[in-house]
Amino acid sequence: MKRHMTLVMSTALLTGATFAETIEVPFETGLTFGKPVIFDIPQFDDLGGTRELLVVTLEVDAVTTGEASAENLAGGTGSVSASLQSDLRVEFPAATELPLTMPCIDSITYPNQMVGPSDGTFGSGPDFAVFGPTEFPCVFSECASSDETDLSPFVGTGTVPASVTLDGNVNVTCGCPALTGGDFEASGIIRITYSTKPVAADATGDCRVNVDDILAVINAFGDLCIQAPCPEDVNDNGVVNIDDLLAVINSFQL
Repeated sequence: MKRHMTLVMSTALLTGATFAETIEVPFETGLTFGKPVIFDIPQFDDLGGTRELLVVTLEVDAVTTGEASAENLAGGTGSVSASLQSDLRVEFPAATELPLTMPCIDSITYPNQMVGPSDGTFGSGPDFAVFGPTEFPCVFSECASSDETDLSPFVGTGTVPASVTLDGNVNVTCGCPALTGGDFEASGIIRITYSTKPVAADATGDCRVNVDDILAVINAFGDLCIQAPCPEDVNDNGVVNIDDLLAVINSFQL
C-alpha cells in the first residue's frame, strides 16, 4: 500500500486583525481494505485566546485510478467482462459535529473483450485483456461556522487527524479458465482553511459568496422569514428583498 504526505502551508493576511490560513496536505494511497490511513493536519493556533476561529472550510480534490485484467489459461478463446467500483472517503473523526464525510463512490462496466488461447506468457499477448486504467474524480467542499458548529477540535497547537480510506471492488468474468486481478490507487489534496473573518452574505451556506448566492436570493425573492429564518435573508430583516441582493453583490467573491 502506498502512503505519501507532504505538508504545504500558506497564510493570507486580511484586513485589520482578521486573516485566513490555508493548509494543504497532498496524499497518495493504495487500497486500505477498510483501515483508515491517518494524515495529521495542524490545528488553528488561537494564540492563547487572542484570536477566534469563526469559519473552517474543508476541501478534497483527488482522483482514484482503477484497472482490471484477465489472463486466459486455456487453449481456446473466451469472452471477458469486467466492472470496477471505487470508494474513496475522507473524514475528520475528531470533529463529531462537523458534517464532513466526503465519500466518492464511482463505478464502471467495460465492454466485453475477446481473448485468444493461452500463449504461455503472462501479462501480455492476445490471451491477455486489460480494462482501464480508469480515473474517478473526487471533488468535495464543506464548511462550518462557529455559530452553528463546535470548532474546538480544530483549535490548539497540535494536530487534527484526517482519515483516508480507499476500498474497491473488481469483478472480472471470463468464459474460460483465467487468472484475474485488479488494483486501485488514489491521490489528491486535503485542503483546510481557517478564518477569523465571518463570511458575509452567504445565502447558500458554502462559506463562499458567488453566483449561486445571487441565484438563491433571486429564487427566494419576496419570502417572509419571520416565523422561520431564511438563509437567503442575509441581512436578517425578516424578508428576502433587494437589500439582500445588494448585500450579496457587495460581498461577491469574498
